[in-house]
Amino acid sequence: MTGLAIHIVDDDAPFRDSLAFALMAHDFDVTSHGDPAAFLLALPEDQPACVVCDIRMPGLSGIEVARALRARVVPVHVILVTGHADRDLVARATEAGAMLVLEKPFAPQRLIEVLVGLAY
Repeated sequence: MTGLAIHIVDDDAPFRDSLAFALMAHDFDVTSHGDPAAFLLALPEDQPACVVCDIRMPGLSGIEVARALRARVVPVHVILVTGHADRDLVARATEAGAMLVLEKPFAPQRLIEVLVGLAY
């Protein structure tokens, strides 16, 4: 669909796989990652991308991932997802560089609409 690579970073494999399937059904180029630290090491510095990342994971949190991505050569769009959102968490996510926080469960169509907007 676009040259924008979509990376899903979540320690919950069924969620990751389900979301990847929904996005690939809409012709997005999707890669899934279960380990946030390994993902950060593997992502090329100069690749335009959108990262859909869980906030609460073992090791690095989604907020820490967003902070690390904010320093990239090419800007990376970050969408954080969580099962437990509150105002403080959303504020911290936004300060870290997240453009959006979605609360699980969310309709994949909502994310698809956001991604289509980023792609054009």
